[in-house]
Amino acid sequence: YYWDHSSNETNFAYDWIDISGIGTQLTFSHNDEFAVESISLPFEFKFFNEIYDYVQVNANGWIGWDSSNETTWLNTEIPSPDSPRPAIFGFFDDLNPENEQGNANSSGNVYYHSNQDRFVIWFDQVAHWWTGFENSFYTFQVVMYPNGEFYFNYLDLIGDFSSATIG
Repeated sequence: YYWDHSSNETNFAYDWIDISGIGTQLTFSHNDEFAVESISLPFEFKFFNEIYDYVQVNANGWIGWDSSNETTWLNTEIPSPDSPRPAIFGFFDDLNPENEQGNANSSGNVYYHSNQDRFVIWFDQVAHWWTGFENSFYTFQVVMYPNGEFYFNYLDLIGDFSSATIG
């Protein structure tokens, strides 16, 4: 695995995948847990020599597979034994999407869409936990492919987005 960002390359490829109208909305019972439902993948996904045919989406901006520390809301640097794992961190921070135990500051939803070519998880205008991050909303995607590659797309990061763990 490797990483790159737009300030390193002048011809940086950016491929936002619009799943509005075709995505399935996820339901969260709490803002620090996995979505109520695990999602079956239409392909096998190899991640660090393990093969997965499903994925779980956490309200705090990451995906994983029966991860240890899965209710952790305070992100850390990686690698760390305190971080959830195995996991892919699209924008791991103390996020607060709409959820069954939400408060007045819960905002935004999470959607997914899949086909044989790719799997997209879209965090759409999801609020950061309000304390210290008032008026901070994030729109980003994690895109997974059958060959084991995954990409992060960031459409709109409003407010303070300096504290997320990505990787």
